[in-house]
Amino acid sequence: MKKLSLFIALFIALGASGQHTIEIKHKYYTVQFDTVFCQGILNHYWQTTAHYNALKTTAKVDRKTCAAFTQDPLVPKRFQIVSQVDYNSYNKENPTHKINVGHIVPFEAMAFDPIAAKETMYFGSNTSFQDGFENQHQWAFTEKGVLDDAATIDSIHVYTGVLISLSHPKKYHNIFIGDYYFKIEIKKGVVSAWLAVNDSSNTSTKPSDAAISIDKLKAIILQYYPRLQLGF
Repeated sequence: MKKLSLFIALFIALGASGQHTIEIKHKYYTVQFDTVFCQGILNHYWQTTAHYNALKTTAKVDRKTCAAFTQDPLVPKRFQIVSQVDYNSYNKENPTHKINVGHIVPFEAMAFDPIAAKETMYFGSNTSFQDGFENQHQWAFTEKGVLDDAATIDSIHVYTGVLISLSHPKKYHNIFIGDYYFKIEIKKGVVSAWLAVNDSSNTSTKPSDAAISIDKLKAIILQYYPRLQLGF
């Protein structure tokens, strides 16, 4: 019984420490930035039809114009531990398993405006290590589906983030690597949700394989972050 009590206390302590968050408000998206993991864990934005239509015009911003990794000026310097060098170094040290700069709020959804593009492309508060295949396949298609919905549905509410564990941490040097990426889309009161495994075991190219009920996703998020205010 004592061992069980100690285990429960340890589990609670580890889980609770993951909610030391500060809210970072940018022009087009908001970040719940975790000061233990030193990265964003839950980001929120609106996807509008006007933004979607702007992507089809000359207002669209190319990735090459936002190619420099920049630390988020709204995050205190002591928490800015992730840099472009870390992503490059990982891939040099692990040539058989590629990691991408995973964008929590997708660049493609923000490429309608130079400020939106700059804030999302390489701000450290909007990036996390992401398995290369998952990033370019299942998650890319999931993000595209949400973006395409804005063609006919205005003001889509989107929450998206990464689940990072202290109880079974995956790390590269002092940087935590998430177990999962997740996304919630709320359109006209209808809620859709996805949870994608963030490692090389995820070889799916189908968003449907990552689909999950919102209740199940909430429960999983709160297992990782028991004190996080979800907002959905």
